[in-house]
Amino acid sequence: MGNAIVSILQYSSDKAFYFSSRFHTSIAGAGTTDRDVTRLTVSRSEIDLGHIKNAYQIVCGESLSSAVSRDTSGSYRTALLALIE
Repeated sequence: MGNAIVSILQYSSDKAFYFSSRFHTSIAGAGTTDRDVTRLTVSRSEIDLGHIKNAYQIVCGESLSSAVSRDTSGSYRTALLALIE
């Protein structure tokens, strides 16, 4: 319940920051959570992915494209980067 309330507060205060932190959580660590990265990229690509990319750069110190490129490969990488860029 606490995590849900924190997520709602983060989303309501700054959507771009919220989604950039979701991207970071999905990409960071030992393995990429492909399902989450795909869902986030596709669902936000025509809405506000530009703002999310800017927020990701500020929060994480690298571009979203670089992070996705580093942690993915093949056609999956190509498709994600086409949507992100």
